Amino acid sequence: MEWKKDSNRLPIIVDGLRQIGKSYIADKFAKANYENVIVYNFRYYKVLRQIFDGNLNVDSIITNSSPYFPNASFVPHKTVLIFEEIGDCPLARTSLKSFACYLAGTFKREQFLNAIDVKNDEIFPIVCPIGYPKDGKSLINTIFRKAAKSDQRMKWEDIFFDRDFNHPLSREKANKYTFPLEMFRLAPSAANKQPWRIVYKDNYYHFFKIDNLKSKYPYDLQRLDVGIATCHFFLATTDKSLNGEFVKLDNLDIDVPEGISYLYSWKMMD
Repeated sequence: MEWKKDSNRLPIIVDGLRQIGKSYIADKFAKANYENVIVYNFRYYKVLRQIFDGNLNVDSIITNSSPYFPNASFVPHKTVLIFEEIGDCPLARTSLKSFACYLAGTFKREQFLNAIDVKNDEIFPIVCPIGYPKDGKSLINTIFRKAAKSDQRMKWEDIFFDRDFNHPLSREKANKYTFPLEMFRLAPSAANKQPWRIVYKDNYYHFFKIDNLKSKYPYDLQRLDVGIATCHFFLATTDKSLNGEFVKLDNLDIDVPEGISYLYSWKMMD
């Protein structure tokens, strides 16, 4: 019963030897506490495995389940799904993480901050979605993305430079670092301002932040954006097995324009 009361509950996994009453216990608990109990037996009804061939988000699973359970009611907070012989359907097992973290609908920022108990001296600048994108885009989504220029990015030659801020870095010279730099360029940023620049010099990639962008927030939003883009860069170097490390240098010997500040450097070690 404590599990039922917990709003952050995770799926229950009942493990053990065969023929010891696991299904009986799960069925008895479900029927005693919920209006609707839907049982998926993947061993005796193999066709049910097809439910998990598409997206593994909760909405898709329920939608795909409806034809197989025409008389069942999928009512939030009143329905329990029991997956029996889940080992016979690996994708059903993978889908458990979707049930473990499920968020739908909209909410007000103030309500969300109160719910996660953000203190007055704390900042919670990012909410990161997880899961699978919905097939197709709504009209509102399309309008907002177009207004925010979400699908546009600055040109390569306006972001990456060679030796100083006067000479663009060519893709040919970037060579094997073309992919990490492109992932950096495509990173998201607040209002799509892309407040970052990189200068390549002497086997270092020096990261800079644009300082003169207006922001209504009391914290350095541009620094946060550069951090996200840098994460893109680092993950891409890891994917391509490019060895290096981030360092902070005292002397760059680069003429930095006004309104731009140095953050850190990537030292190539290949």
